[in-house]
Amino acid sequence: MTVNISFHGFWPTFNPQNNFFKKAMQDYFVGEEVVIVDDHKKADYVIYTVFGSLSGVDTGKAKRIFFTGEVNERYPNKYFYIDGDIFLGFKETDLTTSTYRLPTWMQYIDWWSPEEVQKINDLTKIQDPSKTLNRQRACCIVASNPTRNRIEVAISLNENVFPVDGYGYVFQNPIPNDGETKNKDKRELLENYIFNICFENTNSVGYVTEKLFDAKFCGCIPIYWGDEWAKKDFNEDCFINYDDFSSHQEFLDYMKQLVSSSSALEEIASQPLFKKAPSLDGLYNFFDDIKLKG
Repeated sequence: MTVNISFHGFWPTFNPQNNFFKKAMQDYFVGEEVVIVDDHKKADYVIYTVFGSLSGVDTGKAKRIFFTGEVNERYPNKYFYIDGDIFLGFKETDLTTSTYRLPTWMQYIDWWSPEEVQKINDLTKIQDPSKTLNRQRACCIVASNPTRNRIEVAISLNENVFPVDGYGYVFQNPIPNDGETKNKDKRELLENYIFNICFENTNSVGYVTEKLFDAKFCGCIPIYWGDEWAKKDFNEDCFINYDDFSSHQEFLDYMKQLVSSSSALEEIASQPLFKKAPSLDGLYNFFDDIKLKG
């Protein structure tokens, strides 16, 4: 038996045959073949996102699944969710509205790679701080969006605490590219730094992207700004939360004290990213609860 899936409104580089959604559906429909089709009317499930509206599109009897890693405050004209459809994204899980919180960082894990899953499991344990603190470069920021607070923090730290290297469109300094994927290049860059400024583009409930995850995954001490959900997704002791400080000066004073104390640096660098290893079990249980197969 086959399960037919079609995609609609995804980004230009999206590969329909090799992506998180196809693999997750193949996992969920164990024993069945997941087939990607172009015709929405022939699909059992249509998965769509913010880059194209399904309004006026004939999807036949297919169940529709909307995914967004973004918030409608950022993309007011591209938020094409249709009421009544299944929602996967930043919103809190709510079975009554067929909503499941699937934050962006969850898709930056290759759940089908035993080596990567093992690394995720290792990130629930105390880390070796020397792997972070023996690095030659102090801090970096990777930014394509010139959000004011992240730029101010980068400049202030560079002027008062330690050198900060800027990468990305904002700094007109592209990440060194070896021809592989953008995310691989970014991770290889982060592995050279002790700290990474990883502010979100916006602060909205449930909106936690890959930024903090990538920083700690690569062994950095994350300097983060974003929604409080980050403290639920991750171990709050492993990162520096800019919003925990009453003022910018208090933050700078803390950073000066931190870098002057080897024991304090070792303590935060040794903190695991997760208190409990994440998995896709919650997503599959959600599918069961809303009777996705029904």
